[in-house]
Amino acid sequence: MKTSTEWKKWLDELESRLRAGQLHWVRKELTRVKRKQIPRAFAATMATLARRANLPMESLNILNGIMRSPWPMDPPPRPDEISSYAATLFRIGAIDEGMALLRTVDTDAYPQALLFEALAHFSQWRYDSAIPVLKKYVHSPLINDYQRLVGKTNLAAAYITERNFPAGRSLVSELKDVTAAQNLHILHGNALELSAQLSIFQGHLDQARRDLEEASKFLSQTQGAYELFVDKWSCIVNLLSGAISEKIILQLAHVKRVAMQLREWETLRECDLYLAVATNDEDLYEYLAFGTPYEKYRARMREIFQPKRELPETYLWTPRPVPNPDESLGNGGPGSFMNTASEVRSTPVPSLKIDIDQGRVGDSQLPHGQLLHRALALFSTDFYKPFRIGQLYSHLFPNEYFNPVSSPRRIVHIVERLRAWFKDNALPLNVRVRGGNYSLIGDTSATCGLLVSQTSSHAHLPKSSANLERLKSQWPHHSFSTSQASRCLNLSLASTRRLLAQAVNDGKLLRQGNGRGTFYRFTAAKSRALAKAS
Repeated sequence: MKTSTEWKKWLDELESRLRAGQLHWVRKELTRVKRKQIPRAFAATMATLARRANLPMESLNILNGIMRSPWPMDPPPRPDEISSYAATLFRIGAIDEGMALLRTVDTDAYPQALLFEALAHFSQWRYDSAIPVLKKYVHSPLINDYQRLVGKTNLAAAYITERNFPAGRSLVSELKDVTAAQNLHILHGNALELSAQLSIFQGHLDQARRDLEEASKFLSQTQGAYELFVDKWSCIVNLLSGAISEKIILQLAHVKRVAMQLREWETLRECDLYLAVATNDEDLYEYLAFGTPYEKYRARMREIFQPKRELPETYLWTPRPVPNPDESLGNGGPGSFMNTASEVRSTPVPSLKIDIDQGRVGDSQLPHGQLLHRALALFSTDFYKPFRIGQLYSHLFPNEYFNPVSSPRRIVHIVERLRAWFKDNALPLNVRVRGGNYSLIGDTSATCGLLVSQTSSHAHLPKSSANLERLKSQWPHHSFSTSQASRCLNLSLASTRRLLAQAVNDGKLLRQGNGRGTFYRFTAAKSRALAKAS
């Protein structure tokens, strides 16, 4: 049994080795410790190390007994325990559950929770929601100077993504000066990359190219995705500079290959967006629009691309095998490195079609609105990014907490049943599982397509959540009555009252007034929670 001093020394060594890149050693050490052996005083630190070592289930297991104890904890969960647990939930895609936990943290006393919340908003392309959170974070007196610079770097990125260029330019200018003076090479490279983004959006491509060349000097030897982001924006500059040569196409393929290796899926989406812009490719834009689940990103697409034609009501998506980024550059087709619209158009018309809204193919139909139908519908909402296990679980079981032991088993069972349905109906589809990520793939024959509609994004929701989504689309910022909701949903008044009462209890709606003067309004928290379904 270790003493407190021995525990602290051991955790300090784990931290040092993790910073030195000795990931395998750290993971081995963490996995050999039994949860019951860990003193509570060190549980949050150890859980955080496990998350950073890419052991999310071990991280959740360490704190699950504290966070989800069936009896009151004495003392109750501390801010560092709550924040660490929430951050790991974000890592596995359980955004709503993590957000609900962070709302219980006093961020004036524990500001690090604000940074976790902001990064969760980033993952859903809700940079507008992250801005006030980051502004509060950078003004906290409890963070150190380096943390403040990290917060300002993220705030600048949010301003630029939201196209608030004056605020972004002011902050980037400050960051470039401060990070250069303090020899903070990574943050200085980040600031230069953000400066390049500003130049790109304002049409100053030569200046963007100079900023990216300078940024590469600081970021080319770093681990992670820093260099990838510089290469991505360099490729975008080249795409927007004029005629697209074979060299630029190969550069784009290289960026997408590295993005797949690093699991930076949003880079794949961004590459296709700017390829569509550079080539004025309406077909590729449609592929992006139907294959992107984030309403905020779709709005960004519309602003950047400015489509000339309306989106069709439906789109026939043909899942293809996922290329191996370690083998070759790929040879085209949706989901590959070279996803040009000509390749989207050249995909053969599939002989089998699954209507996602109905869950039907031929004479076979999945039970409408039940787990398998909702799982298949969810897989069809994103053509680029695999689904994380917590993301699947929170969509399929929205009123349940994620359990690191039992929840993965339930997802595996659903995936097995869905695979069996594919096999029983001779559908050349499969659910690919790789590194905790789940994605729907087809085979090289491209004989099976999924007919998705502009409302298919609601088909993966349980009925209550889908009904709330319909109400939110009707009254996103205004109050509504029970009778108005009843008419909108085509439900009885009694069913509507039960739905609204449950939404109030869950903190998704605010109730105002009494009796016939009762009105309901969506809360700000609801707007965030529904981001992953948009």
